[in-house]
Amino acid sequence: DTEGSNTSPIGKNQDILLSAHYACTQCNVSYEPPSPQLFSFNSPQGMCTSCDGLGQQFTFDPDLLVPDPSVSVHDGALPLIGSLRGMGRWRRHIFEGVAKAFSLDLTTPWKKWTAEQQAVLLHGGGDTHVVWEWKQRGGKVWKHGGKWEGIVPQLLGQFKKATAGPRRKQLEKYMRVVKCPACQGQRL
Repeated sequence: DTEGSNTSPIGKNQDILLSAHYACTQCNVSYEPPSPQLFSFNSPQGMCTSCDGLGQQFTFDPDLLVPDPSVSVHDGALPLIGSLRGMGRWRRHIFEGVAKAFSLDLTTPWKKWTAEQQAVLLHGGGDTHVVWEWKQRGGKVWKHGGKWEGIVPQLLGQFKKATAGPRRKQLEKYMRVVKCPACQGQRL
């Protein structure tokens, strides 16, 4: 037996090792002793970092972002970004690269996409590496890569930069207070 440890029989001939030092005996990870602040949404140590302990966020609502799910992204399902044929070459090549990387058909109506496909476009592709191909004049292709952060994080960034004025009011039309997705409204 190790000091501060104890074994306890479970069932037939199975022992588990317990530690009084806030450590996992299998992966050798240790933790600080718990304090009351860890269980309080009023404390920075315990509050959810996504919503600052409020349990809710003012963010973009997918139902407001896509008012008519029978329309495709190509034809303007997301009015804030517009239709693909109406946007500039640079923005269009970004969306085309994302579509290629995640097997998204931008001409398919939004409502026919799976929830996972919709989430990738709206909230990003995680750590998946995306390669974009920019076709230059003269036929050359310049390839560049990175991660797709998603439309909602991009719009939130624009919202934070727009302190007042018409752009902020335009963005607010597509936002509402929603339960925090990270803590499910628990605030911790």
